[in-house]
This record gives sequence, structure tokens and C-alpha cells, in this order.
Amino acid sequence: NLVDMNSFSSGYLSFNRNMFMSAFSFLDEYKDKGYRLLIHCNQGESRAPTLGMLYVARFGAFNYVDFNASKYKLRSLYPSYNPKQNIYMTVKSLWSDFVIVPLV
Repeated sequence: NLVDMNSFSSGYLSFNRNMFMSAFSFLDEYKDKGYRLLIHCNQGESRAPTLGMLYVARFGAFNYVDFNASKYKLRSLYPSYNPKQNIYMTVKSLWSDFVIVPLV
């Protein structure tokens, strides 16, 4: 659970990068076994949709565009999307670590 705050403490992004990597490994494991995935949070407007956006963006769901363009696309598909400040700042900061345009 991410706490809403205005800035990152030392080691925060590294910690969250590892947390996302663990979450994606878990999701990949079950996706590869043929399971359908459900990512959820309490209100369904911030954490879960943002994590879901980052997860599917890794596979090209948003044409490997930047975070802001992907955010607007997600909002057009899911109007309830309303990312809170901390998850927004965290995923925006880590976007290029996970969403890498494949070499052609």
C-alpha cells in the first residue's frame, strides 16, 4: 500500500521498483498458466488501475508511449481513473524502467 506524500525518501523508488517487479513476476506466473488476472484496490480509481496500466504497457498495450499519453488513454477507457499523488509520481518516475520500446 503506497502512502500519499509530496516527495520521495531515500531508497523509496528502489523499494517500489522491487515491489513492482515482484508483483509483475506474480502476475506473469499466473498469466502464463492461463489464469485470468484481476488487480484490485479499495476504490478502483487509483492504485489498481495505475498498476494495471503499467503491467499491460510492458506488453505494448499503449504502443510504448510515455506515461502521460498512457494515462490519458486509460482515462478515456476507464473514466473513473483518478490516480492519487503518490502512485502517480511513483509510476511516472519508474515508467521507463518497465515500459521499454522493443528494438526492431
